[in-house]
This record gives sequence, structure tokens and C-alpha cells, in this order.
Amino acid sequence: LAPVPLHEANAGLPRHLVAGVPTLAWQVEIDVARGVNDAILAAVREVVAQGLCEPSLLDEVNALLLQHGGRLADIGAQVQALLDDPARLALDELKLPLPRLHGLPHLYSPLLAERALRPAAVPAGTDVQIGLFDEAAWVPNTAVTIRPPALNPGETSFAWNLRAWWQRAHTAAPWQGIHLYLLRNPGAGGLRLYRDHGFAPDFMLWLKRGDAQVLALVDPKGFGREWPQDKLALMADLEAATLSLPLRAAMLSVTLPADMPLPQGQSGELEALWASRVLLQSDPGHIDRLMNHLLAALPAAAPPP
Repeated sequence: LAPVPLHEANAGLPRHLVAGVPTLAWQVEIDVARGVNDAILAAVREVVAQGLCEPSLLDEVNALLLQHGGRLADIGAQVQALLDDPARLALDELKLPLPRLHGLPHLYSPLLAERALRPAAVPAGTDVQIGLFDEAAWVPNTAVTIRPPALNPGETSFAWNLRAWWQRAHTAAPWQGIHLYLLRNPGAGGLRLYRDHGFAPDFMLWLKRGDAQVLALVDPKGFGREWPQDKLALMADLEAATLSLPLRAAMLSVTLPADMPLPQGQSGELEALWASRVLLQSDPGHIDRLMNHLLAALPAAAPPP
């Protein structure tokens, strides 16, 4: 098959109609049950107004129902207020009702997350990496449905940590003059590779220096159920292949080695995992290891004429 240049029209990128024009945009749907929730709120307010209970009941009911569904608050009004405030929308907020991050060169901006982080877990700054949190650190955004699907916690952590690392590194040698690009692989119509089983990496990451490029396939995943032997073997084949540009790959595990079903002969030590192209999101140096792996494969830029 002859190679075909990749561009927006043939990349399978999800689009939505905005003022009748197909546009690269997120579609945010609000829970239609919020009218019922408004009725619950009104009833509680009435009971409080009649002096039949303490005013704190309203806060208690609100907190309880938010915890078990996120449907009590007027989420639609909150999201609309956010969209009507460009200055606030341009800020990183990993909290409800629209957790998001900016600053990566991506076709969808901002990048939206399907879950929010509890306040105590939010990094102190955009150049600080997110650690590996347990499930309790992430708050489901149950009242909001986002299309294309928003980033899951592993993907959110990768995008945030990549940006944090790049903010610190890109102005210093050897990264000066190198450009970074990120593309989330569309779930339908995107890149899918096959060996014995299919492999659709979550992200494609490019480094570009002049006309020289290197492409990485990056896949944040949980390893709790099985060891992805076929995917790792395919990644090794791709790294060894002679292609039109160098290709590198890595899987980012949100699972700790103690909870992985490691095959016989596979150690859970960092170096041994990386030899199989597995990185741990719990390792503070995993982005640095990935980026230097790409840098080593990036051809030197052609000298100016």
C-alpha cells in the first residue's frame, strides 16, 4: 500500500456540528434528570423555610446527592457560566463540572478529563507532575457526558505529566529547537495495528527538529488482568522496523508491579520493565525516560543550505 499523508480530513477525528459546520469540538451533554433534582432542592428549601429542620439539611442533602450521582447541583448553569467566561475557561481546573488542562499542542483544546481530582490531590503548579493516586482520589463526573470520550485518569495523568516535563525542559539543551506534538488516537477510525491481536495506542507523540521527526505510540493502561505480551511484541517489531521515520513505543502502567500478572522471567524492577517497554506512572522519572528514548532516535536536522 502506498503511504498517504495524514491530515484532518482523513484522520478519523470526531467532529460535531457547530452552527451547521462540522467542527473539531467537544460535545458536552448534561444529565436530563436535573429538573427532578431542582424539585428536590425546592422541597428541602421549603422545609427549611418553615422552620421544620435546621438550615444545614440543605447542605447535607446537596453533599449526599452530589457524592452519589452529581445530579443535584444545576450542572448546566455551571457549565454555561464557565463557557461564558473565557478567562476562567483558559485555566487548568481538574475539578467538577468540567475538569480540563491546556497548553499541549493538540487539535482539541482544552483537553477534557472524565474525572476530577479531589482538591488535596491537585498539583501545586502546572510544572509539577501528578503522582499515581488510588481510585478514591478521582471523583466521577456522573452528571456530564462528553464526546469524544474525555480522558480517563491514566490518560489525564500522562497528558498533565508530559506537559509539566516539557515546561521544565524545552528551553534547555538538548531540547532547544525541538517541537513536541500530541494526538489522541480516535477510538473510531484511528490508528489500529495488528499482530495476533489489535493494538490501538491511546496517544501518538511526535518530536520534530527541522525536517527530522520521530513518532511514539504511547498507551497508558492498567495491567491488573493480564500481561500484554502481544502488544509488547508488536511494539518491539515496530521499533526494529525500517520505516519512513523512526518509531518508538511504550506502555504506561497505572498498576504497581506487585499487582501485575508478570510472566515467568519478567522482573518488576524499573529497568527490567523498561526493557519490555513498560513504564510505571508511579515512577517520577517515567516521562524523562520516555522522552530521552525518543530523543536518541530523532535524526539530526539537515544543515541549512
